[in-house]
Amino acid sequence: MIVDFSDLSSARVYQWMTQSVIPRPIAWVLSSNAEGAADPYNLAPFSYFTAVSSAPPTVIFSAGRKSEDAFKDSYVNVSERRHCVINIASAGQMAAVTETSRTLPYGESELSRAGLELTDFEGFHLPRVAGSPIAFACEYLQTIEVGPSPQMLVLCEVKQLYVDNAVMTVDDKGRPLIDALKADPLCRLGGGQYASLGEVFTLPRPS
Repeated sequence: MIVDFSDLSSARVYQWMTQSVIPRPIAWVLSSNAEGAADPYNLAPFSYFTAVSSAPPTVIFSAGRKSEDAFKDSYVNVSERRHCVINIASAGQMAAVTETSRTLPYGESELSRAGLELTDFEGFHLPRVAGSPIAFACEYLQTIEVGPSPQMLVLCEVKQLYVDNAVMTVDDKGRPLIDALKADPLCRLGGGQYASLGEVFTLPRPS
């Protein structure tokens, strides 16, 4: 079948996009709320997320609107306070990731609702989510606005990388290697569906 996006609402396009661009990594974004908020941190998942550059090391996530007259809390926090921690959740954290997608009043804690704990991110002023095997300490770079809504494409430079020692191994040349199966990252599909990694294949690139 052919799906002509020009005939569809943005909601229907979203359904097709999220069912066809699969699997997608999830940016579990921890950011600082404004001073005086009920809770100091905001945590929310974004599955329009990827790495885009190694020099500088840069990642991007896409944040829509919270309502017609308000941007997502994560975007507001990151753009105003210029830092965030992007956690990579494990498949075992699926319920917590889903719970933190709930729309709450600004400053109300997603963390306590999801029963999550934070831990220090050594060398960085924001914490990371305890139990997530990988986390990026990020500095905000810029926003690219796309579409009439608009959708906010948030670019962040990775200043530090945390990897749980339990998911580390070495390759055949003795170089450090993240074992993807041990990290067991949560992957996003369409609708309410998620996935974990199955078999991992290795195929050398041609020289």
